[in-house]
Order: sequence, then structure tokens, then C-alpha cells
Amino acid sequence: LQNLHLFDAFTLKHSNDRVNYPTFTSSSSSSRIDFVWTSTELAFNFFDCNTESVLQQISDHAIVTCTVENFLHVKNNKHNIPKKTVYDYDKMNEELWIKYKT
Repeated sequence: LQNLHLFDAFTLKHSNDRVNYPTFTSSSSSSRIDFVWTSTELAFNFFDCNTESVLQQISDHAIVTCTVENFLHVKNNKHNIPKKTVYDYDKMNEELWIKYKT
């Protein structure tokens, strides 16, 4: 990962605080072993990183989440974004259903 110049995004917000943000928990210990790797270019767009607990029956790992700014400005970017049809079922009537079927 060092050769690719990637680093753990979590350290941006929480330094090396592995004690307060464990991602793996067992009956005898806990540690942070799950990561989100990022490049320095993307790192400037990170707002926050956290760990989210899950039920022990589901997994013994927590989920690592990162909030990233919309640096691609996807909402404003009209290139190659296909149009989609949105149906408002509350406004449908018999005539609109017939039009929809044809």
C-alpha cells in the first residue's frame, strides 16, 4: 500500500486512535483491523470517519464509514448521466395508466 501511496483514511480524523474505535471485538480483546484506504488526492475531500457497531450475531467486525464531499459535483455534471423516469403513483389515474401501458 505504501508503494501505491495509499493510507488509512480513518487517521485523518482520529490520528492513530485504535483503542476508542475498534473494528474487531472478541470475548478477550478488541482492535482496529478494518480500514478504508485512500489516496492523498481524495483525502482532501473527507469530512469524517467513524465505526458503526453491528449485532454480534451478524458480525464480530464493526463497519468503518467515511463521509466524503461531493468533489465530482455529480449533481451538476450532466455528462453521461442517463435520464430516468420517476412515477408518482399518488397522481396516477386511469388515463395515465393506459398511457403508461402503451
